Amino acid sequence: MATTALSVLDQRLGDSISDYLEVIVTTAIAANNSIISTNLQSYDGGSDYFRVDGYVYITDKANAGVKRQISAYATATGTLTVRGAALTTDGANLATIRVYRYDRDKYVNAINDTIRELYGRGYFWKDLDVIELVTGNILPNSHFRDWAVSTVPDKWVMQDANITAVASTTAGTYRSGGKSMKATTGAGGAGKYEHLHSYNYPRLLDLMSKTVSLYCWALPEVADDAYIEIYTKQADGTAQTLTSSTTNPAGEFTLLKLEDQTLNDDLVEVDVRLKVATASKYVYFDHARVIGEDVQEYLLPTDFVNGVVSNIEIQSSGYSDKACDDIHPKYWTPVYNYDIIPDGTDTYLGLGQSWGSSRLIRLTGKAPLSTVSAYTDTIEIDGAYLNTFIAYAKYKLFQAIESPVASQDIGRYESQSAKAYGEFMRLSNIKMVSHPVRMRIGT
Repeated sequence: MATTALSVLDQRLGDSISDYLEVIVTTAIAANNSIISTNLQSYDGGSDYFRVDGYVYITDKANAGVKRQISAYATATGTLTVRGAALTTDGANLATIRVYRYDRDKYVNAINDTIRELYGRGYFWKDLDVIELVTGNILPNSHFRDWAVSTVPDKWVMQDANITAVASTTAGTYRSGGKSMKATTGAGGAGKYEHLHSYNYPRLLDLMSKTVSLYCWALPEVADDAYIEIYTKQADGTAQTLTSSTTNPAGEFTLLKLEDQTLNDDLVEVDVRLKVATASKYVYFDHARVIGEDVQEYLLPTDFVNGVVSNIEIQSSGYSDKACDDIHPKYWTPVYNYDIIPDGTDTYLGLGQSWGSSRLIRLTGKAPLSTVSAYTDTIEIDGAYLNTFIAYAKYKLFQAIESPVASQDIGRYESQSAKAYGEFMRLSNIKMVSHPVRMRIGT
């Protein structure tokens, strides 16, 4: 999927209103309020009023991401004086800066408003094709796709501070889907785990008295360091701890197996654990699943919650021992009877019937483009689409600028806003085309 970084969108939007200026400082930024670049002298018209009350944004080095308002400028030395606390020293490094007439936050807000509004009007979106859900799997977010916070995948919990987690998208560290979960133990972290507990996901209690199998792919830093476990407890304190014994070589993915385990009845706790045996080591975990319950509802990936499910298909054949371990199946059966079920907190895909177990579910659809904030954040379009996108973003930017200006300037900005919208309408035929949507018969 082609993408465009916020740094480029910011430049394109600035260019469209003659407000783009990027230079390198000629004296390394020190721990004070001065930013010195004689490169500015080529643009300042010899005036000490150049961009006073405008804004400077530092794109890299120790002050990367810092935005400050300009309080003064000296053309003789190319020195900007900025408001706020002292900057961080860059040592000998020369940072790159961008200088603006208008608050850069308004640029970012205009871009994000454009993302939301043009999605609603059917112009731009990101196409979704997700092959991660597995029939019969009761575990949510089992490919560790969704991370509302960066320290733990949604629905899962770290045992304690002696184990940490990050999402990994590095080639070779995930087996299928788009991410894995890298679990790393601290100095006191031997035998620590990432887990899914029935306290956080009560549907696990439906596994009581069932015969289940737990699987998870794992890539350990050292041999035989990864294992999986199911823990259960009854109200009287009777507990089960069922642990895998699958050999797993270092640096390679192995399917950990804990098969055909009969869980006790009348359970008050069920806990699924992905464990790291050794302190100060890591394991990449991917594609976890517990098979054994007749599951007909599956937690919907967040992208689809915010977007639209267009089509659903079930894997119809496979070459692996468990069909869902195929990387990219060739053959699919379309699903027509399904529902999207919100429960007030989460949203589920309801298939309305059993499709057996251990087969992949393919979801296609669309969602809004990713919103941006960091300099390197990206949206999922490029090329000719950007002309339409930037025209609308310019319209939104002038709308934002209108409100705080003096009354005599309002008409000027309203005129610029109207011209920008007219430019957008001229380019409005340049938009994405939706894929066909299969007929859906709700359950």
